[in-house]
Amino acid sequence: MNHLPSNFGGRFSINAATASLWSWVNDSTPICDDTVEKEDFPMSEKLNAGFFTGAQKEVVYGRNEPALIHYHKALRRAMGSRAV
Repeated sequence: MNHLPSNFGGRFSINAATASLWSWVNDSTPICDDTVEKEDFPMSEKLNAGFFTGAQKEVVYGRNEPALIHYHKALRRAMGSRAV
């Protein structure tokens, strides 16, 4: 799937640098999708199954997962939890 817009609605011209960036995005998207679907989701299922055994009282996310930490903080805020 090519995500390169033809002319950004007529507002901008596409130069070589922009075309190169979009080319990189198009090449990288399947790699990211595969990683999430084939590695992250299956691992999350296993972690959740283990978590519900009660063997651990809490989970601490690592420093290399800032997007996930932000996501969970946003969920807690949206649900009205004070533990952010």
